[in-house]
Amino acid sequence: MIIPCIWNMHRNEKEFPNSYTFDPERFLSQGVESLVDGHYSFGFGRRKCPGQHLAAKSVWIAIVQLLWAFNIEPCKDASGNVINVDPENCTSGLTSRPNDFPVNIVPRSAAHLETIMSSHERTQIRV
Repeated sequence: MIIPCIWNMHRNEKEFPNSYTFDPERFLSQGVESLVDGHYSFGFGRRKCPGQHLAAKSVWIAIVQLLWAFNIEPCKDASGNVINVDPENCTSGLTSRPNDFPVNIVPRSAAHLETIMSSHERTQIRV
């Protein structure tokens, strides 16, 4: 079995100039022929994940709902200074994820909170 190193592929300076810089706008440009999706997360070639579209749309819906419902704010220390999050503070290994970091997730309004709680109650009934 061959397992490509996606981490290195995503840091290829030819396809991702300034690859260590957080720059989501880089994916807004058109004309990237060898990287149609903007990433290799679902593999490539004939063995590319057949569920990629379902997975991407499911993640999109979850993120949109979170952003609709909540303000995501940085935490502050005892002196009132914002606690910065280091984007490089991740686990290592075959797969990677961010380590835990402090953040405040607050409902945007009382109406949003009511909708969230109502939705939560409906999901509990179905279980």
